[in-house]
Amino acid sequence: MVEAWTAEDWVELILSCKDEIPLAVLLERMLGKKRLASLVRKHGLRLKGGFRPEKAPAAELARCVARAFAGNETLRGEVASALPATPEDGDPGEAVDPGKSPGEDLRVRLERTERSLEEAKRRLARAEKRAAKARSELAPERRRVRETEREIEDLRAERNALQQELKKAAKRLAELERLAAEAGDRDLHAELHEADRRIAELEEIQEEDRKALAELKSTVEALRQEVEELLPFAPEGRRERARKKERIEKEGEEARLKLLPVYEASFLESLMSLDAKVQRKVHQAIARAVLRGLSYPGLEAKLLRGNLKLWEFRAGISHRVFFVLDGENMIFKHVGTRESLDTFLKRFAES
Repeated sequence: MVEAWTAEDWVELILSCKDEIPLAVLLERMLGKKRLASLVRKHGLRLKGGFRPEKAPAAELARCVARAFAGNETLRGEVASALPATPEDGDPGEAVDPGKSPGEDLRVRLERTERSLEEAKRRLARAEKRAAKARSELAPERRRVRETEREIEDLRAERNALQQELKKAAKRLAELERLAAEAGDRDLHAELHEADRRIAELEEIQEEDRKALAELKSTVEALRQEVEELLPFAPEGRRERARKKERIEKEGEEARLKLLPVYEASFLESLMSLDAKVQRKVHQAIARAVLRGLSYPGLEAKLLRGNLKLWEFRAGISHRVFFVLDGENMIFKHVGTRESLDTFLKRFAES
């Protein structure tokens, strides 16, 4: 038995057939495969493709019956009698009139079907209007979505560009850090080279001072020998005075030679800050103070006022050497000008 169709089924059929339903489709939907196969066998209809009626598809059976429908009145009557006696929406008041011919009954049924199709079309039109309205209402939202998507794409492009810039900046920073490190190494090497040069200059000055000291000792010894040679020719009183003076000078020299110079770090630091010429004068003044004594002319050695420990003597016109006497040690503290004396005295008092 063929299953009854609803209005929705008919709408779907109409839409699939583009508003024109072929007779073969109607026969397939309304009669079913078994009834169509029975009509084909009964009337000896030929199926395309060599199918047998019991094996042929329902669509092929319906097309075969539709081709013979117009020229076979008996077939038309059997088709009409095989159709359902009531409309698909189930109106029991419209039964088939037994006085009408099968063709007239089929036309009535087709008219009813056309009315149903018209109603379905109207419902479809209303549905399309509602869909159009919904699409028009969704259009602004879709535009906003597209704009948002474009903004997202722009932001992604901007982010990628910023990432590239960040990578380039990181490379430049690494290069600058490398150059700065190399420059720092060069500065350190330059400072070390300068320190080595100053140390070499100081060593040369000390070597010159040692040579000058040796020459002074040689000169003193030569003069002493010359005095010894000339002493027998001098009068007795003068010879006695010369021997006494020589003894006093010898005792004073032995006393002076007991003083040992000691250089503190602060003294060496202040000495290294001076020019090479001034440093040479400082070494010469220290040699005279150690070998000749603090009373040597030009040194002007004296104990500073208000300080019973700190001494000074001159090393040139504007520089002074500051030291402390501690037993046999002459401890050198600082060398500088008068302007630097106040700063040094504050540090010395704090120590």
